[in-house]
Amino acid sequence: MSAGGPSPVTVVLEPSGMEYVLQPGDHFEFEWEDVTGDLIGTIDHQPHTITIGEGSGRARMWNSNGDELSMLG
Repeated sequence: MSAGGPSPVTVVLEPSGMEYVLQPGDHFEFEWEDVTGDLIGTIDHQPHTITIGEGSGRARMWNSNGDELSMLG
C-alpha cells in the first residue's frame, strides 16, 4: 500500500487499534500468511485512511526500509 497523493495516509490495524502514518510517496508491504478457513481479512480504503481487518492467517507488515512493523497494540 502507498500514499500516492499529496497527503499522509493513516493505516489502522484491527482489532489491535495500532496505527501507522504513511507519508506522501512512501509505502508499506502487507501480507497474510497461512490463511485457513473462510476469514481472509479485510482492507477498507478511504481517502486518508486504510483499515486492515483481522484474518485467519498470520498478518505481517514492513515499512519501505524493510523493517517489520508490530501488528499489536
